[in-house]
Amino acid sequence: MVNNLAIFPFIISFILFFFISNSNSMRQQAIGAKGRLLCGSKPAANVLVKLYDKDTGKFKKKFS
Repeated sequence: MVNNLAIFPFIISFILFFFISNSNSMRQQAIGAKGRLLCGSKPAANVLVKLYDKDTGKFKKKFS
């Protein structure tokens, strides 16, 4: 029979590794755009531009 005290450091190491490896994947992300929006050949003025996140991967984020 394995001593429970010998397994304890392994369990703590596994839990820490799990949380540290998942913390990078849950970080907040941001994107920006810079340029000039044209309507035909004239600059567009007073226009609201919206950027949407398009998830194409297997796992979709269900919260913001």
